[in-house]
Amino acid sequence: MNNAHPESAAHLLPDAREEFEGLLKVLGWADEHALLFAVVNSQPARYRLAQTLQAQLHVKGVIAVEVTLDRPEYHPLRALLQRAPSSCLRDTHSSTNREAQRMVLFIFGLEQSLYSDEHRWAALNVLNLNRERFRETFRCPMVFWLPQPALEIIAEVAPDFWSWRSGVYYLALEPDLIEDALDVALNPDLMALMHLTDDVIKQTLAKAQMYLEKWPTHAREMKYLETIRGHLLAKIGRLYLRLREYERGIGQYQRGLEIFRQVGDEMGTACVLLELGRALGQRGRHIEAQSCIEESQRLFDDLQDYYRQASALHELGRLTYEQDDSTKASTYYEKILEIADYLDDPLVIGLCLGQLGQLAERVGKFGRAAGLYERALHHLQHVDSACHAVIKACLERVAAAHTEDNSRTT
Repeated sequence: MNNAHPESAAHLLPDAREEFEGLLKVLGWADEHALLFAVVNSQPARYRLAQTLQAQLHVKGVIAVEVTLDRPEYHPLRALLQRAPSSCLRDTHSSTNREAQRMVLFIFGLEQSLYSDEHRWAALNVLNLNRERFRETFRCPMVFWLPQPALEIIAEVAPDFWSWRSGVYYLALEPDLIEDALDVALNPDLMALMHLTDDVIKQTLAKAQMYLEKWPTHAREMKYLETIRGHLLAKIGRLYLRLREYERGIGQYQRGLEIFRQVGDEMGTACVLLELGRALGQRGRHIEAQSCIEESQRLFDDLQDYYRQASALHELGRLTYEQDDSTKASTYYEKILEIADYLDDPLVIGLCLGQLGQLAERVGKFGRAAGLYERALHHLQHVDSACHAVIKACLERVAAAHTEDNSRTT
């Protein structure tokens, strides 16, 4: 946590500001071990408030260091000892050094152990049975940054550890920019956008752009927050496409894609590549579109997200079909059938068979087309879909053409 974000404390509710000042006062004077809890439900807000507190403690000559338990732990004490700097431990500094350098240890991520069914009881048992070791091992105050549900689990299931607490500080925030931005980024989804009026789309676009303009610069150092910014840019891209401003939409997708690549978010990368490929295809940039969608398909395959993989394969089939390459288009749709067992979705399978039927019909293989249409209808018979009527009409058409072909042959 290098850059302070001092305005974070201003977003606290009035009572919580008093709590924040109380925590700052305690940490500013404490030079011995203390067990403290800071309760903030929003993960990004926890980090932002900790940064603010860190900056204000620095002015008081207190160094706050961060330890993050980034995965569930059976033995959280051992994990803390492995990660904590030696300056926070007893028997590693003389009393002179301790006076010269007062420390505070900020601990994040304990809730992951408490929320995990596999790790919860072991982790809580370690806390309960080792409360003395915290005091014997750590020379400085420890602040556990937690959401409310995690705090309640500790209080109920690890009462001995809980009883040694020196203070609990509830830091409730006013409506949070990051949380609101995430909601705008993810809602409404892609399908719902199709049914909104242009006026509603423009209002949503203005709100999304406002959040992007207000995005705190410190957030770019945090993977979680950068991921939200990537989703926000992708959402702006979708909104521009919905307003038929294609080039601006493509530009926003590309910005979002760059972020997802930088933070190593493979799912975000794959999803944006798929949508970017669709947009490029709509603009006739077929080579770029195919490259994007093929990469997304490979990523979805690696991630074992078979529904999105099927969607990418369908887009590739449609794209190559539009370029009059029926053979290549067929291979993409046949790949969808290869993963059909994982999909277990009669609509997706039925539509895929229908597309293969159209490709067979296009090259005059009416008998094969009829068989594919019949298989498609079998999968779609219990699905309330207009596609059933369309494919039924296709079957009747190729059946008539097949009959006519046979009569000519005889």
